[in-house]
Amino acid sequence: MAAVLVTIGITALQSCEKSDNGDKPSAMMKITNSEICKMHNEVIGSVKNLKQLKSDSIQSMDLFFENCLPLIESALLQNDPDRYSNSLSLEEYREVLNRIDVLNSSSSNSEFLTYTSAFIQDLKDRGEVSDYFYTELMEMTENATIFTNDQMIQYLDSDFALNISELESNLKDLVVLMAKSSDELWNDSKLLKRPGSSTIIADAIGALWGLPLGGVGSIIYGAAFSLYENEILQD
Repeated sequence: MAAVLVTIGITALQSCEKSDNGDKPSAMMKITNSEICKMHNEVIGSVKNLKQLKSDSIQSMDLFFENCLPLIESALLQNDPDRYSNSLSLEEYREVLNRIDVLNSSSSNSEFLTYTSAFIQDLKDRGEVSDYFYTELMEMTENATIFTNDQMIQYLDSDFALNISELESNLKDLVVLMAKSSDELWNDSKLLKRPGSSTIIADAIGALWGLPLGGVGSIIYGAAFSLYENEILQD
């Protein structure tokens, strides 16, 4: 039965089509991994230019998302209103976050390993990733606390999830492409504040976690995780 659930979950991730899970946003859109990465970078650039991410009242991850998600939505609509106007249900995207306990604290921010581990565990619990890919993702996040960006990209190219199944290969591709795209964005613009490679892996985890909600979900959460890691959790 577990194997069946994993297969169903992975298929849903790859097709980006809505399942019967009622907590998923209603509007799904098929978007390629390359487009997800491209739009992710454009959205981050637009949101950062607004200079509205930080506030003394934002003291936790849930409050950050409450402030950040509308800015991301606006950036998407400004980029291509015809393409994205019928694909966003912001309240539904917010509601999905409520099942992650790490977001429910109003008193403190969640550090990198705390929130990434929670979201990866959520993917596993819902049968969206196999046990093997779950283990590889957890190892990747741990490495992100000690690897430089260059070391992380080399690791992703040579050591990450080498025995991935054909069924999950698209998921691995998204993680690798998003990390590389994020690396180009933050380093080329000299905006990277966080040490190690946690920011580019936060992007990758956010994009992967958002993918069951459709390509737009992947863009939204990839951008939100990246901005949280680099803008809020800076030293």
